[in-house]
Amino acid sequence: MRAKKERKNIRYGMVLEGCFMAAFFLGLMLLMTRSVFAEKLWNEDFYRAVDGTGDLSDAQRNDLDKLCIEFMKNYHMDLSLLAVSSERREGMSLEEVGRQYYEECGFGYSLSYDGFQMVWDVGSGEVCIVAIGDAKGKVDEDYLAFVEKTVPDYQEEYGSFGPLYATYRFLDNYLKEDVADQDAGDTGDAQESKEETEQGLEEETRVIAQSDTAEGSKETGESQEAEDTNAGEEELSEEKNTATELPGQSTAGINPEEKGKRVVDRAGLFTQEQREETEKYLLELTEELQKDIVIFTDTTSAGQEHKVYAADFYDYGGYGFGPEFEGVCLFVCMDPEDRGWWCCCTGSETMGLYTETIANQIDDMLYPYMKSGDYYTGIRGWIENIRRMYQSGSPFLESWAVEEVSADSRFRDEGADRVVDDASLLKPEQIRKLEERVKELADAYNVDIAIHTVPGTGPLELKEYADRYYRHMGYGKGEDYKGILLCVQQYADYTPHLDISFFGEGYEELTEEAYSRLTGRTLSLIREGKYEDGLNLFCDMTENYLKKGRVPRSGLSWFLRLLFAVIVGAIIGGIALGRARSSMKTPAVSENADAYLVSGSLSVKGGNDTFLSSTTSRRYDPPSSSSGSSSSRSSSSSYSSSYSGSSGRSHSGSGRSF
Repeated sequence: MRAKKERKNIRYGMVLEGCFMAAFFLGLMLLMTRSVFAEKLWNEDFYRAVDGTGDLSDAQRNDLDKLCIEFMKNYHMDLSLLAVSSERREGMSLEEVGRQYYEECGFGYSLSYDGFQMVWDVGSGEVCIVAIGDAKGKVDEDYLAFVEKTVPDYQEEYGSFGPLYATYRFLDNYLKEDVADQDAGDTGDAQESKEETEQGLEEETRVIAQSDTAEGSKETGESQEAEDTNAGEEELSEEKNTATELPGQSTAGINPEEKGKRVVDRAGLFTQEQREETEKYLLELTEELQKDIVIFTDTTSAGQEHKVYAADFYDYGGYGFGPEFEGVCLFVCMDPEDRGWWCCCTGSETMGLYTETIANQIDDMLYPYMKSGDYYTGIRGWIENIRRMYQSGSPFLESWAVEEVSADSRFRDEGADRVVDDASLLKPEQIRKLEERVKELADAYNVDIAIHTVPGTGPLELKEYADRYYRHMGYGKGEDYKGILLCVQQYADYTPHLDISFFGEGYEELTEEAYSRLTGRTLSLIREGKYEDGLNLFCDMTENYLKKGRVPRSGLSWFLRLLFAVIVGAIIGGIALGRARSSMKTPAVSENADAYLVSGSLSVKGGNDTFLSSTTSRRYDPPSSSSGSSSSRSSSSSYSSSYSGSSGRSHSGSGRSF
């Protein structure tokens, strides 16, 4: 028994020893794996220095990025430098901003993402340095606090480059020496580090300035050569911010020949003539608006969300005006498995104009063209909607609609169209017939008559819009510009509205009841989708008013009057009949024939029920139909009020599948 027990213990011991050795070798392999592959576990695609103010030159940004990569290779810890404006923080603390930005960009060295993220709020001057992974404890907290307090001082002399470079230099100075032998709290060490940082700043600034001068000379020569070949693009680039390009990698894969183009049609949606025409128009438009408008199509989004792919193309393609890179990019993805578009907006002015309501309106107007495959027409219409949005704040309004109206600006235009169907409710033949009808009325009664349909009036009330439109088109006859304008507002699936405006003298006798008849009967037909019938009825009632000074009642009103008379007559006749019957003596009615039968004299055999006639009742159940115009609008757009692409820049936008 004892021998058996000892053998059993030996087996347990061998098993435990085997498990221990296996765990030991497994741990050793993990350590070796981490050691061997650690240097591959970091991402160099994104720039480590990002300045939201746009103050950094390309040379400064390139130099800071190289220093951060060198820092990571020397100390096996990542370093990212980020300058943001106060409003971009969106209520988050600097530490929260830093951690979110560090994680979204995929920064960090090795499996534990070791590194430092510096965040500097340019507006308030606050600085926060977040240590992540094994970077915690590598630099004393007192020293980090000293750096956070000190680096903003370098902005006044060196601009945005100063605080960012100073952060790198302070951390580099600290880690050069053996951390265990340092006393970061010592004032002398901190002062010495500060002196070294200032010397480094002076040297770096001098070197970068020389680099900028040389690069500037080179660019001057290239610009002179380019001026001979493409003067339009050269003039536009002079107006743009010279630091719009974000160096680095992008999933959008910007090709050198694509940079600066306002139409990049990788999906081949346009003909060459359409592409050249649109490119020329966008160059003129962006110069006029000082906002970039870019069209980008592709057959893929490289596995990215449409909004990120669009933002990367805009950011890394060097687009945008001013320090906030104002502009908008329409990305159309023709991937059969992921077909759709995204409108990417950049800059506070553009993002402020492109609200969720505006986004849905513009997307609604684009959708039927994209769904039907008429891409060129739809995208050119989209460009016009964006132009109107910039000029008037609404995709429906031209700039004249929101400008102040001057009495001295009145004029007449006899050649202006009197039927303008901007809401696309009528067919060309219907428009032609209406034009003939209103001209006939105008000539017969010496009064201008016009009909205008519009999809929307933006911030204006329909009445105010109609008044401004009447003036803008040069309508009116005589010194008092006498005329009548019917303005119909009809957008997508929404309920239509209309206004009938009278201009000039002589309409004081039009009563409120007559006006109500004129608008009510016309509007009822339009809301049923009978646009031509409704507008023709308006012409007929207007002619009756101009001829007789009143608006006729509807056929229904006459019918109701007749019905009322019949009902009243029936009531009076019923009362008279009742009185006549009450004066007559009628024999009593017996409920059965028993009183008329002689007992035992009648024999009743079995019989059948035979119906001489039958009546079948039917009920009509009409099919449901929607009033107003039919619409191919899909569900509401996906809208984002704020998001970032790979560069970290802020965008907003909307998109839809088709």
